[in-house]
Amino acid sequence: MIVKIKSGLLADAIAWKFVKGWLVLLMVWLTLPPFSENVSGCVECGPKTVLPGRIRAVQLMPVTVEFIGRAVSVHVKPGQVVAEGELLAELESPDLVERLDRARRRLAFASSRLRDKPQTAALLWREQQQSAVQQSQDARSRLALYSLDAVESGYARSQKEVANLAKLVQQHLATAHDLETARRQFDVDLATLENAKRTKTRLEQEARAAASQLKMVMIQKATTEPKADPSAQLEYEDARTTYELAERQLKALRVLAPGKGTVLTVSVQPGALAGGWAPLFQMADLQNLQVEVPVTARLAAMIHGRSPVKIVIPGDPPQAVTAAVGDIQLVPDQLERSHVVRIIMPNPQPGSILIGMECTVEFAHGGPV
Repeated sequence: MIVKIKSGLLADAIAWKFVKGWLVLLMVWLTLPPFSENVSGCVECGPKTVLPGRIRAVQLMPVTVEFIGRAVSVHVKPGQVVAEGELLAELESPDLVERLDRARRRLAFASSRLRDKPQTAALLWREQQQSAVQQSQDARSRLALYSLDAVESGYARSQKEVANLAKLVQQHLATAHDLETARRQFDVDLATLENAKRTKTRLEQEARAAASQLKMVMIQKATTEPKADPSAQLEYEDARTTYELAERQLKALRVLAPGKGTVLTVSVQPGALAGGWAPLFQMADLQNLQVEVPVTARLAAMIHGRSPVKIVIPGDPPQAVTAAVGDIQLVPDQLERSHVVRIIMPNPQPGSILIGMECTVEFAHGGPV
């Protein structure tokens, strides 16, 4: 039996539904966004991986002064490029001026004694003994009063703050800017602690030297009194050393740049007290910058030293810089990224402070994160 279907309303309705279905599929396909190239950190699903990085200074240069003084003048401002030895600020300290004046008078007296060669050595020995006792007491007193507690507490607090903020950033409860600010404070507190430890070591050495000097004087006192004055030369040398030390300390109140670089921060104002190892300025050489990229252990095994990378710095327009991997370091696993890749790159904008900015780094190694 042959059934012939004539075209009619039913056939037209079925054909129209078919065409309309294809039109809907076409519209949906046209409106969908393009497929992302980044799949689990892998660009083009092949030999490239792009990760975020943070720009840092290769080496920060905190500028400090051991003694506290009042700022008379400040000669630089943030963003200014300075040369090594350039004057940054001038401080004044009446205590250091008085100390230098006492040391100058003592040196003049010792010089006169050395020239005149007095006949009575016992009197000179007694004066030397009193001076040695006083120096030993002063050295022990300075060492006893000096404490690392405040500096160590500040360092521990900054270290804990960085760790806490790192966890909060992972949980999206803090910003990367907050973490970067905490890391800068940690760097400053670390430099302050190292300077304070050096000061304590110097004070301990001064206390031991003063005790040794006193012991020598007491030994000389116990011997037979000579006809001449064998301690005149020793007294002169000690007075000259004291004078030169006071002169260097006063000269240090003229704060000079420790090297060529750019001033990042200025923490002292004219008329305010400053010093005591608190950083007056933060400097850095911005000719070269360091990029830090946290990576997983698996990705770290795929990256090798001197491997080429492309760094893209955001801007208008963005800038791309070609560099090479410097080193890969193991760090505490706070964000499930147990390694940090460090890259040294030339600064594409030497006149701009890019420290603290985020960038993207493209690794050409092959394989996903």
